[in-house]
Amino acid sequence: MNTTENLKNFVLEGNFNQESIDNFLFSNDISEKQLIRRAFKLLNSFIPNITPDKDFCDYISKVINLITILCENCNFNKKEIEINRTRIKKSREALLSLANKYDNYDLLMNANKLDEISLAKHIEVQDLVSLIKMLIDRKEDVNVIKKILNTNKGSILSNDNELFDYVFNYAIEALKNDDREKYYYITLLKIFYTSKIDKKKYISIINSNFDDDNAFANEMYMLVLGVRRSLTPEQILDKYEVYDNLPYSKIYVPNNSFNDDDILLTIDSSDTYIRDDAISIRKDGNLYVLGIHIADLASKIKPGTPIDTYALNNFECKFLSGGKRTRLYHRGIEDSLSLNEGTYRSVLSLYVIIDEEGEVKDYYFMPSDLKIAENLTYAQSDDLINHKGIHEDGKMLYEIYKIARALESKNVDRLKYWNIKNLSKNELYRNTKGDTIVRECMILYNTIMASLAKENKIPFVYRVQDPEYISYLIDQSNISVSESTSNLIKEIYLESQYSEYPRKHTGLNTDIYTQATAPMRRYPDFYNQQLFHNFFLEDIPMDFDEDRHKMLISYYNQRAEELALMAAEYNREMKLTRKK
Repeated sequence: MNTTENLKNFVLEGNFNQESIDNFLFSNDISEKQLIRRAFKLLNSFIPNITPDKDFCDYISKVINLITILCENCNFNKKEIEINRTRIKKSREALLSLANKYDNYDLLMNANKLDEISLAKHIEVQDLVSLIKMLIDRKEDVNVIKKILNTNKGSILSNDNELFDYVFNYAIEALKNDDREKYYYITLLKIFYTSKIDKKKYISIINSNFDDDNAFANEMYMLVLGVRRSLTPEQILDKYEVYDNLPYSKIYVPNNSFNDDDILLTIDSSDTYIRDDAISIRKDGNLYVLGIHIADLASKIKPGTPIDTYALNNFECKFLSGGKRTRLYHRGIEDSLSLNEGTYRSVLSLYVIIDEEGEVKDYYFMPSDLKIAENLTYAQSDDLINHKGIHEDGKMLYEIYKIARALESKNVDRLKYWNIKNLSKNELYRNTKGDTIVRECMILYNTIMASLAKENKIPFVYRVQDPEYISYLIDQSNISVSESTSNLIKEIYLESQYSEYPRKHTGLNTDIYTQATAPMRRYPDFYNQQLFHNFFLEDIPMDFDEDRHKMLISYYNQRAEELALMAAEYNREMKLTRKK
């Protein structure tokens, strides 16, 4: 009988203790880590194309119990931890998909047991729990907490599931007060859930505080029962109040160009539908006039109208799994505002007098109506630059690329930031020539606009990012963490924030920054346009209220966090839905 058959029989017996495991390893001449690999392979061989019955679910449970015991016994290096995390993720997603397909609670609980396996063995579990509690009190970003938690999942099980209990109390209070932070706490509950929680205790608290018609309480109820994903993609959008049926009003579109000397090009992904930004360049002696042109929504959409109100609520355009895209504006309005090839559009242009070393000599802003010459993809822009001697657009793009490269070379810390930021989203860092152009031009536009706002003391919304503070928190609180956890924390970039006051953006390594180059995709960019027109250009009045300005900035940070949680929740559900 081969090892695979021996393993099947060993699992069927279900007698897992140190002596029985040692005997199995000896008789089959394999190590614990080899047995873990074989156990995962056995688990995955049973999952596909099977209608689950009780015997099947019991057998799956035994395999997972064996894997759990083996993982607790082993000391893994960093590479082995990542390999086994991938194995757990693959098996868990397959079980979740099967559990959803057959509405099988036993399979759901087995998937949850897989998620509770701790791979990294450290002695500072309780200290890690203390640190995570402090981060929760600060409402630190969920992804930051998850990164730290992943260094030792044993902290979830610590002291009678104290992290779940800690967040549960916050969540109950948030629901009682109808506080927007309920999204944050319910997301954390899903992360801290274990099959070992006292279900009766938490169900009793929910039932004694809320009626059956409270959707958030019902979600928590299902979560306590082990159903961490109880909503459909459509229900997730409803939960976060993202509107799809948006109001429409005709937008005035210019029919001629203010200046035909500027040849405006856009560079976007091949599947881009809305285009906020365009670029141009012309020679002026030994210098260049670099034009960065942003769709001027402030000249088209009045504050307080239904169009504006719905855009404020939807806040940010999110590209979701399955081809779904949330929008700020009705599709017809997007058509009228997008910088599409061959159209005349109103833009807020920044003209920068600059040399090929990236030294800025002068600049000025000008609202105008211009014609968009061509829409390019990143691949097309790179091809034109690489063959700059053949096509006139290639020569133009090459000159812009030289300037962008010079700007980039002045701040190499940005490249590390972009790379780590993209890796945190499981995306590869894309650094094509077209990317460099777009990235550096937009940073230049945002930095100059923020500088003018600060210099002229006009109300504005700045984009800031504080340096990592968690290492300091650990030292001040005398918390013990492992070297791997400490190194991970040092590589963390905190989430950027909207601020009434300018201060450094750590990741971009700029002393002052804003966001103003994507007004069709982010509401704060549009609001900054309004402020800039009213206070700096003084050409489009707005009814400004300082208290509302402060309230809006607070709301922007809250809404940005909510929609990040929404996107992650929606994408997870869509991934499972596609596997059914």
